[in-house]
Formats: sequence, structure tokens, C-alpha cells
Amino acid sequence: MSRIIFLVLLVCSVMSAGVRADTISTIWSDGFESGNTDNWWTSNNTNWQVVSANSAYVHSGSYRVQVIGASEPNGDIMLLAESTLGWKNLELHYWSKATSDVLESIDHIYVEWSSDYGASWYQLADHKDTSIGNWRELFFALPDEASDNSLFQLRFRAVLSSVSDSMWFDDVSLSATPVPEPSTMILLFSGLSALLLFRKK
Repeated sequence: MSRIIFLVLLVCSVMSAGVRADTISTIWSDGFESGNTDNWWTSNNTNWQVVSANSAYVHSGSYRVQVIGASEPNGDIMLLAESTLGWKNLELHYWSKATSDVLESIDHIYVEWSSDYGASWYQLADHKDTSIGNWRELFFALPDEASDNSLFQLRFRAVLSSVSDSMWFDDVSLSATPVPEPSTMILLFSGLSALLLFRKK
């Protein structure tokens, strides 16, 4: 009986460790409620703007961020440098809204990520040829190279042609699952080994 009780407790511990290792958590977020882009580096503060507005003009809260106006030669950049050490299975989530001036085929707002602190960039989204509409939710699962990486970066890069070109964004977040600690892996391995030995007896 005592051996059965021990195995039951061991199974519960193994299952609990597995659940903790797979729990999705928000590791970074910005709804721009601070009223600024201090969480980001921006190449052109006049084009990337945090705007206070009523509920009809934000996704949530009282603020949104928008990019507006013709871009600099290399684009107008809002960049985040955020270490993902200890995290895996990264997911990017944000809301966007096209405004009264429609983006044409020559206009782009790229969403890109880097695994090497900006030496190279990989595209997640290209907002172009937009039409006026409601807030739209976007979600991206990032590749493994973004996981457990101290050099991870994310950026929104606008390449717009007209002074009236604009797009709104709100509620940007990164979520992930924790990389299992070595002790967790040992517990999982030990528990599985014990179960296999018990079944053989």
C-alpha cells in the first residue's frame, strides 16, 4: 500500500512539473497607457505618436500608438529590445486599425523580429493596401530562434509615402512558456523511470 501511495504522489509531482513547464505567461506588454513610447526606441518621435482618445478610437484603455506621415528614407521605426532568456514558444499579439487615409500598395508597415540584436531581420507582417475597418487582432508564433535569446528584438517599421498615411496599434504583447529548469527535467525523468520499473515488477 505504501508503495502505491508513493507512486501516486510521484505521478502527481511529475504531472504538476509538466503543467508548470507548459504554462503560457505574458512576459512583456504595452497598451501605451503610460502616454509615451518609453518602452520602445523610436527613430522618429514625430511620426510614431501615443495619442489619448475616447473608447471609440482605442482598442482598450485611454491611449493608442499611431504612425502618421511620410517616412524617413530608412523608414520610421518603433523598436523593442527584450531578452527572452528562460522563455520558449514565443507568441506576438497586437491589435491594428486602418484609418481614414487608406494605405496604398507603395505604403508598408512591416512587423519584424531579430534573433541577433538587429543584424538581420525577419518579417512577420506587412500592413499595406488597407481599407478602413474595425480593430483587427493579429497573432504570430515566432520560430525557435526567438526563444531563450538575450539578443531578441522586435520592431514596427513604417515606410509611408504621404503626410496623411496613418495606422493605429494597441495592446502589443509577448507571451511564452518557461524553459524547464534542470531540476524539473530530473524530476520528470525520475518519475517516468520509476513508473516504468513499477510496471515491470
